[in-house]
Amino acid sequence: MPMPSTTRSKRVSRRRCSGKRRRHLNQNELRALQRKLLEKRWQLLADLDMLEEEAVGNGSGSPADYDGLAPDDDELYTVSEGLDTAADLSANVLALLRDVEAALERIEDGTYGRCLATGKPISKARLQAVPWAKYCKEHAEREEKRSLVGQWPRIRRKPLLAR
Repeated sequence: MPMPSTTRSKRVSRRRCSGKRRRHLNQNELRALQRKLLEKRWQLLADLDMLEEEAVGNGSGSPADYDGLAPDDDELYTVSEGLDTAADLSANVLALLRDVEAALERIEDGTYGRCLATGKPISKARLQAVPWAKYCKEHAEREEKRSLVGQWPRIRRKPLLAR
């Protein structure tokens, strides 16, 4: 009579070698996340339209708008600042829109929910919070730490008492 532990290990090894990969997300979860991504895409497209309209509105000041008075430097600076802010915001919106589009493509090709760097599953909680997440939490934190290392100046401590 075989020992139970041997039988269990054979079952586990057969399961690993069967070639079938267990799905990380079921169809209902995947559809719900896809809906969230589609809603986010529509929201971002609307935001881009609004930013574009604001930028055009702020930059279209003609001399007739000033009742014959030329705008002073402060007014021009304010308009310029508004355009710079709108450009920065639209760049952020475009970057996020690219991430959302890429996530929708990963759903279509069957790779959604897996870390692009490690291939490990991205947690369901992370996908619920950030459906366009490309990386698992561990990899994202590691990359964030790596990017912050060079940003902070190193402070040399002087000895309190020089002996």
